[in-house]
Amino acid sequence: MSVCVVMGGAGKVGKAIANALREKNEVYISDISCGQPNINKCDFLHVCIPWQEGFLGKVQEEYLGVGASVVIIHSTVPMGMTRLIGNIAVHSPVRGQHDDLRDSVKRFVKYVGGNDQETVNKAVAHLQESGFMVRTMESSDATELMKLMCLSRFLNDLA
Repeated sequence: MSVCVVMGGAGKVGKAIANALREKNEVYISDISCGQPNINKCDFLHVCIPWQEGFLGKVQEEYLGVGASVVIIHSTVPMGMTRLIGNIAVHSPVRGQHDDLRDSVKRFVKYVGGNDQETVNKAVAHLQESGFMVRTMESSDATELMKLMCLSRFLNDLA
């Protein structure tokens, strides 16, 4: 049975994850450049849009629009954002060199943190069946903080 996936965002991260998912899933793209797919029920919405003001509303609009059962946020977001989206969502930050994500999205472990065990289990099974190496963390707060701490090493480069 084919799994229906909507990729929210088609930038470097979205394209890399979509390409990795295409091997075992039916993938549709939803992006500013191409609009929303004509789907009213999908299994997973993968969110790969940059965090910005209004992020929460955009994600809610997207998952309601495509009827997603589970939302997997790959974006770097402030702590607590996944929790605000609700028990339908998990956070799984992207690791790897963003200029060359095509291979690294499956080479690095995908950490998954969520606040509802059933949703976490569904997301983990989906990612594993799609060929990703997956490890779980205790909550989405943990994965959100982990990603922010990882990026903090670049702060000196900005000074």
